[in-house]
Amino acid sequence: MSEPEGGDDRREAPGGDEAETTGGDAETASAAPASPAGAEPGGADLVAEAMRVAEETCREIMRRSGFDVRVLAAPGDPVRIELQGPDAGRIIGRRGAALQALQYLVARIVGQRVSRRVRVKVDVEGYRVRRENALRALAQRTADQVVRERRAIELEPMSPEERRVVHLALADDGDVRTESVGEGPDRRVCILPADDDDGDRTPGGPARGSKADAEE
Repeated sequence: MSEPEGGDDRREAPGGDEAETTGGDAETASAAPASPAGAEPGGADLVAEAMRVAEETCREIMRRSGFDVRVLAAPGDPVRIELQGPDAGRIIGRRGAALQALQYLVARIVGQRVSRRVRVKVDVEGYRVRRENALRALAQRTADQVVRERRAIELEPMSPEERRVVHLALADDGDVRTESVGEGPDRRVCILPADDDDGDRTPGGPARGSKADAEE
């Protein structure tokens, strides 16, 4: 189910896009307020309630969609939902887009119901782990090619979560640097030689000299 593909300036990666969706806007979504549920007084009860709401929400979405899947939930930060069963693969979508949309929707509903910022991670039979491993391998192969050929290379468009995986995978590589280029659904990671501030992008990304936005 994984596809070895997969942006954000490396400088922003450690504190940039969150690895899991929270209840709010699409990248670092937060439904209402400030601190994560588990960090507040009575946080354990809040996390338990968030898990219950997330599980019920997923079950209802699956039922209404006619998918034959089991919904398994585990408390924590993030609340984790695992989907298993005959129809589980249908939930992933192209490059995980459908799964990402489901995660975002569930996080929004949970955040509104508990009136707190809650992180939710929805997975399908370990897809996300396999996908992240594939992205790290892709990042390293591409970085080796960039060093060997002394040119910048753009990856395929990715979600903020996937771009962050690539940035972090190369964060300690002194031979290359990463930045995000493009807008909206076309946003992607560009891997460049560390000393190249104005490299040609391949394949066909922004014009020579384009820079990533300072913020994702």
